[in-house]
Amino acid sequence: MMLVERIADLVIAIRRASGQQRLLRFTVLIGPLVTFAAACAAADHVLVPVGVVVAVLAICCALQPDTNAALIVLVVLVWDWAGAVHDHRTPWVLLAAAGLLAFHVGMAMSSIAPATVAWSPTTRHRWARRVELVGALTIAAWLSTLAAHAIDLDGGALLLVIAVLLLAAAAVLVHAASLDRR
Repeated sequence: MMLVERIADLVIAIRRASGQQRLLRFTVLIGPLVTFAAACAAADHVLVPVGVVVAVLAICCALQPDTNAALIVLVVLVWDWAGAVHDHRTPWVLLAAAGLLAFHVGMAMSSIAPATVAWSPTTRHRWARRVELVGALTIAAWLSTLAAHAIDLDGGALLLVIAVLLLAAAAVLVHAASLDRR
């Protein structure tokens, strides 16, 4: 099958998709662009070729969410952020994290079921709770970074270990809660 025909088939599938699936595909498209825009704002410059790569890969992911292109999107975004942003305490990191979270959730939810599926209220609420938890933990990690810098704490590794342990504990709690509802 030619590439043009394949793309046309994917576009037709999205047109037939449920409204929820279209919204998820939109978050898959927008999430990486938001993260890239946050990196540009934090760095005070724009790397146009990186933006083009991110946009093309985001389109690929939105058209076909069960692809490995998502990993490439994440690697490019993290590479861009690490190379361009020198003050990692910037509030722009929260917008970048929100974009990555939207991208991840959109990819995960849109790739586990056919495009015509409409999610039940229980499933939507479960995913919303997960997003709220990750968002709250992200803000807490950023605030702890600000606090550590304000008191000139050189224990960056210690904070990293604490943050990872908190994220692991949160993941265990979310997993346990999802098992209780099955």
